[in-house]
Amino acid sequence: MPKLTTSEILTRLRSKIEIYEAADPIKVKYHQESINEFVKDCKELIEYLAKFKKTAKDLVPIKEAELQYYKKFTEFLTKYEETNMKYSKNDGSII
Repeated sequence: MPKLTTSEILTRLRSKIEIYEAADPIKVKYHQESINEFVKDCKELIEYLAKFKKTAKDLVPIKEAELQYYKKFTEFLTKYEETNMKYSKNDGSII
């Protein structure tokens, strides 16, 4: 789906939905505090999400390295168990 510009979105909405765009100044003033609070909250959320994105981006290499370490450790344990089983079959005793 192609990305639409704001004016294209508004044109599409105007053709499909009856929108009353001439807002009464008294109603706007009445809701202005709520609008400002919403805008402030959105800005804070966007800042938080940007920090979260950066943190997540920094965590990816750490988690990938951690997975490699676990894989190597698992391989080590597997080899240890195989050797231990081989030794116990030959000797009859367990290490």
